[in-house]
Amino acid sequence: MSDALPPPPPPPRPSPPSGWDQPPSCAPQAGWQYPPVPPGPAYGSAVPPYGYAPPPGWVYLAPNHATRLGLQFATFGQRLGAWLLDGLFLALISIPVWIVGIWWVASNWETELGRCTDARGFSYTCDVATDGSVGRLMLTLLLGGALMLVVSIFYWGKFEGERGQSPGQKVAGIRVVRQETGLPIGFGRAVGRMFAQYLSSQVLYLGYLWMLWDDDKQTWHDKIVSSIVVKE
Repeated sequence: MSDALPPPPPPPRPSPPSGWDQPPSCAPQAGWQYPPVPPGPAYGSAVPPYGYAPPPGWVYLAPNHATRLGLQFATFGQRLGAWLLDGLFLALISIPVWIVGIWWVASNWETELGRCTDARGFSYTCDVATDGSVGRLMLTLLLGGALMLVVSIFYWGKFEGERGQSPGQKVAGIRVVRQETGLPIGFGRAVGRMFAQYLSSQVLYLGYLWMLWDDDKQTWHDKIVSSIVVKE
């Protein structure tokens, strides 16, 4: 019998660095993926698109966010209808505020004799508003605008952000969700989305129309806060 010792075992393989399988800062791309993408509602179907089984451990990611989440995008008509309804609801909320402001300014309106100039440049004596009346008018506009801004922030933050849909969106049968998870976008993102709508309204409302040809049906303000609008 030989007294030779058995060969030493091979050294252990080093473990991959942290984040090797799925870098947290990189969203998964469409197509076959390996190493395996963690299963869950945010990653959609693992059914092969060409009728054959994928290699072990591989999954297929759908090309847009809604399909990965098992949802359907809202149509342009649904989104337009919800936008008009929400605008109407906010206008109805603002009516009592402006009625009170107009009543306060009108009931305290005062004039005094002053000089006016006609279209030809001639000066004549006329009644002009006093400084106090002008000050009350400017204060009413300032306070009314500030109050409506606060109402809008809580309207969009509470309904769209925390509940997932505003009253107008509920009537239209749509909701706003995070593109990665399908969950409500939260108060802060909803407020940011509200302010970002100003950018979408520039250049003939190009940012709103962007959803007509975008793969994820996103407007500019959707892209800014990483949201998608889907059917209920």
